[in-house]
This record gives sequence, structure tokens and C-alpha cells, in this order.
Amino acid sequence: MTVNIQLSDEQAAALQAKAEAVGLSLEQWVQSLVEQQTQALSGSGSAVNEMRALRARVKPDLDGWTTRDYVNYGRRSQIGMPPLVVDASVALAWGLPDEIK
Repeated sequence: MTVNIQLSDEQAAALQAKAEAVGLSLEQWVQSLVEQQTQALSGSGSAVNEMRALRARVKPDLDGWTTRDYVNYGRRSQIGMPPLVVDASVALAWGLPDEIK
């Protein structure tokens, strides 16, 4: 596909200077901008996809703890609040690790 755009001489010179600053021709530089934008629109390379890829490589915790369990463990005592007392039936329903119960 070919696209023609009209630029002022000042705009063309500014874009040419940016392309040269990174060692590319103007055509190559514009093509790289288009590729970056289409990747961002398609979602590839997005933060969500990167997080999913990282989580896929994480091995399950041997004790069955989730990331949330680790984050919340000891949180109440760290902010000066008394430990949370949870009835065993509630803890079981919530699926809390034994150390938190």
C-alpha cells in the first residue's frame, strides 16, 4: 500500500532530521513508526500480554499460595492492626492458607 501525505518544508526537514538521528532513511523511519502503532493497536506487546506470558512461566507454589496470599500475609500486623481472627469455616470457604487461619 502506498500513502502520500503533504508536508510543509519545515515538517519534512524535521522528520528527515529525526530519521537521520537514528540512522534510518525517512521511509524506513516512517515504516518503523507505522509498525509500532499497528502492534500497539493489535495488542501484541501490550502490558497485559507480557504479564500473561510471565505468569505462564511461573511455577505453582508448593504450598498452594497465590500471589495475593503472599501480598496479604502479615499485612495487618505491618500497619499496626491486630491480627485478623477468622472462623475456621470462613477460612475454609475463602481458601486461606493454614498459616493465615
